[in-house]
Amino acid sequence: MNTTTCSNAGVCAADGTCDCNTGFTGADCSQCALNYYGSTCRPCPGGPTNPCNGEVCDYGKTGTGVCSCTQGAGNDCTLPFITGITPTSMPSLPGQLVTITGYQFGGSGTVYVNNHPALTQTWTDSYIVFPVSAEQPDDLGNGVLKVFNLLTNSTSPAFTFTFQAPVLSATVSPSTVPCAGFGSVRFTGSNFGTNVTIYWNGTQTQKSVQTATTVDVRVSAGAGGNLIAWAQLGNSLRSNIIQVAYSAPQVSRTSPAFLNTPGGPRLTVQGSNFGTFATAGNLTATVGGLPCVVQQGTRNDT
Repeated sequence: MNTTTCSNAGVCAADGTCDCNTGFTGADCSQCALNYYGSTCRPCPGGPTNPCNGEVCDYGKTGTGVCSCTQGAGNDCTLPFITGITPTSMPSLPGQLVTITGYQFGGSGTVYVNNHPALTQTWTDSYIVFPVSAEQPDDLGNGVLKVFNLLTNSTSPAFTFTFQAPVLSATVSPSTVPCAGFGSVRFTGSNFGTNVTIYWNGTQTQKSVQTATTVDVRVSAGAGGNLIAWAQLGNSLRSNIIQVAYSAPQVSRTSPAFLNTPGGPRLTVQGSNFGTFATAGNLTATVGGLPCVVQQGTRNDT
């Protein structure tokens, strides 16, 4: 018997033909059989009868044995594999339903959102439905989703998704903000999640009440004019920016009520919305169309 004739991978029979070892083929046993790969013709992942869990293996003497997985993950395509979610970005409000699509989910297991297990409503081999819990986005506004298949004791590769950004309506209630501060302003919108923060002019506000679509905040005092506001989830997932106007100053009374001559006694003007920086350098007043020198001021009188 001459093994050299059969490429050291088989036995030469009396009739001169080669009886090849397992994994080898060809007239001289120099090639790898179907679903065997490499210089030593090793079996593809999953074995030669069901390589790559029924998918394609890169076989042959120059093959790598790598599986081209389209309906699974891992070196043999048996791990769960997530292809997407619906809606395409994760809702921030708890209770909203999300559908995961993919392969190899099995009949039961666990869905992990940011490493926290989620309750599931529907579980099949190709899709899972679960309600969103109170998860919050990370610093980049992203999250990580994984599926654990209880039957195969295997976990899918991480699937990265984005949370839905909050959306602010263009109007607030009241429609203008008191300059004196300390009042409450209601912002409305959507995707507020469970812990949204309202910022205006870059400063975090003090929240008093929040629902799924409204947020009541304590306003800070201002110097008048307009400001910008936005809602934010986590450290960076921001809404659209809206403009909010401070209320115009209102005069309620003067003391004394009448002035006899110009340059007479000091006049005190009382009212509201004079602003937080109600000082002589930030307030202007006119009497009869003529400018007056403001000596001092507060938020409610000058």
